[in-house]
Formats: sequence, C-alpha cells, structure tokens
Amino acid sequence: MSHQNPGQIESLEQMPLPSCQSTPDGIIIDVNEALCEICARSREELIGTRAADVIASGNQNRLRMLMSQLTPQQPTTLGDKQPIRVDKREKWLIWSNTGAFNADGTLRSLWSSCWDVTAEHRYSNALERLIQLTSDRTLDAEKTLTRIVAIGCDYYGTEVGAISRLTDDGIVAVHVHPETFPIDVGKPIPVEDSYSSLAIASNRIVTISDTGASDYMHTRFYKKNPVGRLIASKLMIDGECYGTLSFGSGKRSPELFTAEEIQFCEILVQWVTFTLTREKKIEEISRNEETYRNVFDRSPIMMHTIGKDRRLTNVNDMWAATLGYDKSYALGKDITDFLIPEGAAEAKGMVAQAFGESATGMRRSFRHSDGTVVETEVSTLDAKAGLESEALVVAIDVSDRNRAQRSLTRGNDELHRANDGLKRFNAIAAHDLQEPLRKIGIYGDILKEALVGSDDTEVLESLAVVVRSSQRLSKLVKDLLAYSKQTERDYAQAVVDPAAILNTVLDDMVLLIEESDARITIDPLPAFRCDRVPVERLFHNLINNALTYRRLGHPPRIEIFSTPLANGDIQVTVRDNGIGVPPDAVEKIFEPFARLQPTAFSGTGIGLAMCKSIAEGHGWKIRAAPRADHPGSDFILTIPGASIADGPAAIPHS
Repeated sequence: MSHQNPGQIESLEQMPLPSCQSTPDGIIIDVNEALCEICARSREELIGTRAADVIASGNQNRLRMLMSQLTPQQPTTLGDKQPIRVDKREKWLIWSNTGAFNADGTLRSLWSSCWDVTAEHRYSNALERLIQLTSDRTLDAEKTLTRIVAIGCDYYGTEVGAISRLTDDGIVAVHVHPETFPIDVGKPIPVEDSYSSLAIASNRIVTISDTGASDYMHTRFYKKNPVGRLIASKLMIDGECYGTLSFGSGKRSPELFTAEEIQFCEILVQWVTFTLTREKKIEEISRNEETYRNVFDRSPIMMHTIGKDRRLTNVNDMWAATLGYDKSYALGKDITDFLIPEGAAEAKGMVAQAFGESATGMRRSFRHSDGTVVETEVSTLDAKAGLESEALVVAIDVSDRNRAQRSLTRGNDELHRANDGLKRFNAIAAHDLQEPLRKIGIYGDILKEALVGSDDTEVLESLAVVVRSSQRLSKLVKDLLAYSKQTERDYAQAVVDPAAILNTVLDDMVLLIEESDARITIDPLPAFRCDRVPVERLFHNLINNALTYRRLGHPPRIEIFSTPLANGDIQVTVRDNGIGVPPDAVEKIFEPFARLQPTAFSGTGIGLAMCKSIAEGHGWKIRAAPRADHPGSDFILTIPGASIADGPAAIPHS
C-alpha cells in the first residue's frame, strides 16, 4: 500500500482512499467525500468530532498510542482491523496513519486513510465458524447440516436458508433455518413452483440480486413467494441430483453477488455434499452389518470378541464347535474360564494386547468341554481399527501341528517353513478381517464419488484438495507395506553393476525427469555386492527425492559420483540443487513419516526411511549433508571395502 507525503497534498480529495485530517489533540479538521460515504455522514457532521470515534473505535487512549508511535523518522503506522457502526450495520476498516511534523519535531497534524475490509472480515469469520462446526465430531448429520445453513444465512444476511431434497413427488425442504420460518418441512411441492428449479436446471451456482427486476418475476414460484435476492446451488451425490442448497431474502439489492460470496456458496455445497454422502455411507454400512455378522459366524477360523473386563461378547460357530460349548453358555463369561490353569494368568496380557496394537502368533491353550487341551495361535485386531468397547481375537487350532513338532526329531527345516507359512496366514487372516470393520470409519473416496459427473470446474478444483489427500493416504499405505517388507527381509549378496541399476531406475523415471527438465550426470562407479532389487529402490527413492524437493524456477541438477576413502571404503554421493536439508534435520529425515515441508511438497515420509533400512540391511551407512557453498544436499552412501568389486562399471546414460 502506498502513502502520500502530507506535505505534498493540497486537499484530502487528492487522496484515493477515504481519509481525514485531525489535530494533535485528536479533533477532525478535514475529511474527503470518500470517508463521508463510508461513514454515511456529511462533511459538516464529521468535522469537529473526535478522531478516536472514527479511527480508533471510540478509544481515545488508543488514538494517543497511535500518535505516540509516530516520529519524523517513522511518520507512518498501519493499524489493525477496527469496527464502526453505520446504519446499525458493522463495517471493518484498516487505518493507515501518517504524521505531519513541525521543524522542531512536534506533531502538527495527523492524516488518516482507511481500507474497507468488511467483506473480507465477514468471509473469514464465516469460514472460521464453518471450520469449527465441521471439526466437531460430536454432532450428528442433522445438526451439522442445520448449522451449516445457519452459517450461510448469517453470512448472506438472508431471512431463510434451506437444504431441499428432490423426490418423485416434488421438492421437499429437509433442513431449514430459522426453524420458525413458515416453510412446511417434509411436505413436497411441485418443482416448477420452487426456486430450486433454477438450481436443478443449472450446473452452476444461481445468483439473483433483484428477482423483481429480472425475467423471473413472471414465473410461478415468484408469484407464489416473491423473493427479492437469491443464491442457490444444485447438490449432487453419487452422480445424481440430491436436491438444492439455497438462501433467500425478501429484500432487493442492486448489488451483484461478489466472487467471495459465490466461492463461499461453493464451500458450503462441498460440506453439505460431504455430510450427506457420509450419512448415506453410514446407512449402507448399517445395512451391511448383517452380512458381516454372517461372515463372522461362518468363518472357518475360531473368532471371538472380548470386552475390557475379559468377558466374551460374541463367539462364532467355529469357536463353539472347536471347544465344544454352546454359544449361550460362553457369552458373558470370563475368557479365563476357557483357558487351562497355566494360561489363565496370560489372559490379562491377551486383553491388554487386544486393546493396544494388533499382534499375531501369541500362543494360548484353551480347555475343551471334555477336558482336553486345544492349542491355538492367537491374532488380535486392535480396538482402534474399528471397535472401541470390544476387540476381535482370531485363534487358529494348532494342536495337531504342535503334537507333530513334539514328536518329530528331524525335519526342522520343513517345520520352520510350516511355521512361517502359518504366521503369514495369521497375518493375512487378521488383515482380511480388519477391512469390513474399518468400513465403519473410512470414507476416503466419498467426496470424490459424490461429485462424479459435475461440470462445475470451480467445484472440481476445490475437490482436488480432498482427492490429493485420499491419493496420499493410498500411497502412504503402499509405502508402509513396502517399508515393512524391507525391514524384515534378508538381502542376497551378488556382484552387481551399478550402471545397470541406475539405467533401470532412470528408465522407470524418464517421464518425471522430462517433466521437471532435470539433468542427471553420473560418473563411473565401482561394482559392489548387493541385492539388486532393493538397491534399485534405494537409488529410485534418492533420485525421486531430488526431483521432488526442487527449488521453484530451478530445474533439478543431480550428480552421482563415488569417492574412495583411506580405509578402503567407498562413498557414493547423490547430489542435488534442491531446497536443501537444514543441519538440525539431517538425522530426522531418515525417520518414518518425517517430512520437512509437508504443505509445500507431496510425499509420505517413508522414502528416506526405506533407504536407511535397505542400506543398513546391507551393512552400509547413509547420511545427508547440506551443501556448503551451493543450494541443495548430498546424500552419501558409505559402502565397506569388503563389498567393493574390482574395476569401475560402465557409465550409465546422462
């Protein structure tokens, strides 16, 4: 914002903004027409009044503080947002105050100019209320929707707002604010008799500032209910028209709806659509609950649910058949009643595990109704995955396997393979059972599905934020699975040509390299012993990291080279010219989920953690270092001399 020197101004009318001039005592001595207009008062009414009443919300001490901050060296201050009352309405202004000083440095007069930020304040205040509302998980869908409509009414200053549903019988108002407004909630009316018909027929937000001065004044709905000002939008769920969101006022206005007001309507539509879609999905899940119960009861694996008090809340058919008890007998009893005495003490640990993190392979021995022992391996699904008051426990009868283990004296290798296969089966079983439970709390693609088929590009652009978040979650799950596999595997050791590894990696990334206009230079590297596939992943992650975290306006420049050390080890460096790594974060970035600038760059925070796991699994070391004299970072692999083969490899393409 620019300011004019008061000494260069002959008249306040030269000021482009609403302005006034006041004495050091705080009395207004001159104003321009722009200020008169914004205050809705004449020049004569403003001159002679206290400046504090205009620029400091009536706070004389605040005006004195503003004046005390002015000096000949710093003659201008920018105040914060202040409200004024104009015709019973509140306006918000930001004031800039500039002092004119005498030769001796004393204040001669104060020149004040303002910017009207009422619209911005109203928008941000409404948006803040909407964020607080949609973050409140204690509200059900009905209360959330009603309050969203109330926020819209307050923002637009309309007498009524409504969410209406399109049915075979007509349009039905389902959520209205205020509730006392004379609308028959739940009663259908013909679509052609409703303002909703305008929004239903349009793929954009409908705005009418003065219905009586428009072509709509002859319509049936205007004659039945003459609304002066209207903003409305169609609501789409799962590709079909659900109904409309609309706000109307009996007052006419010559002013058109602003871009911010239209944008806020788009935001309201998104949250209404999301809330309606989520409620629909919850209803679908409720309808499918019986299906899940059938899967639970008919599963070929022993399953039971347990409360924090160790009492059984449900058992399936296989559990009852394997242990020889009726379900009615088992329900409500303590789990220790069905464990052998030696295992009863472990029951507390099993319950604590069930309500902590998921676990597999816990050995527990149950007591059959005929007194025999049934040995099992137990997997738990943690309560956080979908249940709060009870946890799911899966048990596999391994009695025959254990008897075979105790009777066999040879064939240890075969038994180990059987055990590993059984553990994998436990993990897969627990994972597959986790999926139907998670449906209660997971709505990753709800909003995207709800807006399929919409031609409103602005709404789709707003949806992109939600879509990207869903995609990032999907990628995070995949990266976590890959990371867990790398942390558990053993690595083969064979001499590998690094040129072949890097050629494969670069070929896989050719589109990303071309899109970013990257230039990659690779020096001759010595061959070394490693497991090729995970090392390809290591270099892929390092190069992808360099391409992702690049500086705006600077195409990536990546160098890969090796440096021999005095002790016979080799350092392989991947150098980039990107945003760099702060010195205090060179270790943190290798931790899972660590991301330096999560809002500026996409990613899951798993890539470098996987690099560290692969390097350490090979007996290597990896570290990061900021470049001293240039932007960017060095990622340095230290490979022991014992892993280095003789002679450099061929140079890969650049």
